[in-house]
Amino acid sequence: MAIEASQPSSPSSPPRSSLIDPHSGEVVDWLQDILRPTLIINRRQYNLYLDTTTLKSPPRPLLHAMNLIACHIISLSANADTHPSLQELEELKHVLLKNVHNGIHMSLENAQDLVAGVVCAPALAAQYLLQVGKFAEAHWLSSTAIRFAVSCGLHTIVGHQWVGGDGDNSSSRGIISSEPVGTLLVPASNAREHHDRSMAWWLAFATDGMVEIVAKLPSALLRFGQSCESALEM
Repeated sequence: MAIEASQPSSPSSPPRSSLIDPHSGEVVDWLQDILRPTLIINRRQYNLYLDTTTLKSPPRPLLHAMNLIACHIISLSANADTHPSLQELEELKHVLLKNVHNGIHMSLENAQDLVAGVVCAPALAAQYLLQVGKFAEAHWLSSTAIRFAVSCGLHTIVGHQWVGGDGDNSSSRGIISSEPVGTLLVPASNAREHHDRSMAWWLAFATDGMVEIVAKLPSALLRFGQSCESALEM
């Protein structure tokens, strides 16, 4: 898929943070144990309705965006004397936002975690950027999420129409009667994956609307016209 919009420029030097483990490149364990439950508790404020099982063990691209949101929530009550300090959290947010951008490209390049990396993560990050007044970057990320979601047919999924085996671990013979064929995604393998795809579209759709209202920038849905009317029926 071609990304038509120009990505906002980013610093040439890699961002650093004392809250990133130098060996794993991920958030240090003690802070991760704070960030994940913080995001899960506040998920509805960010239109994040993925299954809680997914949120407790998310793909890496989604984890970076979840950590970004949770880090921002914590930073609102942080100062120079808290642990972590406000400065440390600001540095970490810079790293996590960079990781979200990198995750888009890595997900596309490797054809892996596409819904998490190219729909959910940028949509979540866009909501954070709206809150801190970075409207141009928020618009770019939100538009990226919408364009890829539509290219995958997520906007055509009708919720709660899983047809397959019973339970979350149903076999690959399961069929999603409401999912399109011939898209970049293979059919969902179970009810939870189907639910997450439906909620990924809602996340992208809601974020696009927020960008249009808050930033006064054009909706990415305008170019798709009638093909996205189903979004209003979710």
